[in-house]
Amino acid sequence: MEFWEKSLVFCILLIFYCRGEKPAIGYTLTNDRATKDNWVGSYLNFPVRDLTLCFWYKFTDLSDIEQDHNILSAATPSTTNFFLIRFFTRFLELDVDWLGQMMTVSHSFSPDLNIWTYYCLTVSMRTSNSGWDFKIMEGANWPHLLWTLVFDEYVRITDSTSSYASAEFVNTTFVIFSDQDSQFGGFEDHQVALGSISCLNFWSRAYMENELTEFSDCLSEGDVFSLKPGVVTLHGGISEEYVPPVTTIQLITTTIRETAWNGWQKFQKIPEVWKSGLFEYQFKVPSPLACVSICLMNQCKEINYCIEDGICEMGWGNTTGTLSNYAGAVYYVLE
Repeated sequence: MEFWEKSLVFCILLIFYCRGEKPAIGYTLTNDRATKDNWVGSYLNFPVRDLTLCFWYKFTDLSDIEQDHNILSAATPSTTNFFLIRFFTRFLELDVDWLGQMMTVSHSFSPDLNIWTYYCLTVSMRTSNSGWDFKIMEGANWPHLLWTLVFDEYVRITDSTSSYASAEFVNTTFVIFSDQDSQFGGFEDHQVALGSISCLNFWSRAYMENELTEFSDCLSEGDVFSLKPGVVTLHGGISEEYVPPVTTIQLITTTIRETAWNGWQKFQKIPEVWKSGLFEYQFKVPSPLACVSICLMNQCKEINYCIEDGICEMGWGNTTGTLSNYAGAVYYVLE
């Protein structure tokens, strides 16, 4: 069996990881036109002391070097750049505005086109109330993550941020795909992000790395905000797609059915054996059904499941590991 090491702990954290594909489920919004009329909005009670923000994102058009891709923004009546995540295409800069203070977190940010990446921002006020720690990680290969530290900085409270630092939440207007020069307004064509976003969630506490890894499966909703149908207003030509989480009924009636040939997908079950070379997928509440359903959604071919400790491992049909006897285990292979 292979297990993934999780050793880094973060206080404020902006993470880039899981390059490639994302889970099939979730509410996905896409903007494919650089027009100020295309944006998504909602009111948001923004956490400013302890926060976790995670989302999947895919850049779909980076052809115009003059385009500034403002992915997320939050504004107050007095601070229009209260919060912002943006990519300056011309200078390959990735910037984050935090409570009105702008930070360039990378001078050589070069995202892959049409590749899903999972981002997390975690904020935790120091016990001295003097500021926040800020770290950036980049990883790859969802659902098994490999991490790289790309930025590490302590953000002190300044005159511009002190008015917000004593609060726990601040009322904001929250916008996806555009910057705000005024609340829900002041949009410009060249400040519109072109891409797709999915599984966007806010939590009112700072989570650790292993918990962030669990969030990447799009099964956990934020206690402050969760992007799903009906909680945001779509403007202009924003497109939407919603694939709900798999339930037991859906697994039996729809997920297992292969519509292309109108047959049933079938796993051969081999008890008491275990195949090496597969990758572990962690569940908060493990079960054979959950393991099989996630495998089907991610088009895997092989599964190990240990009944005693709930370990679920997956493979995509290209592994070369061998089978061995393992009491309490079941190996499944897609026929």
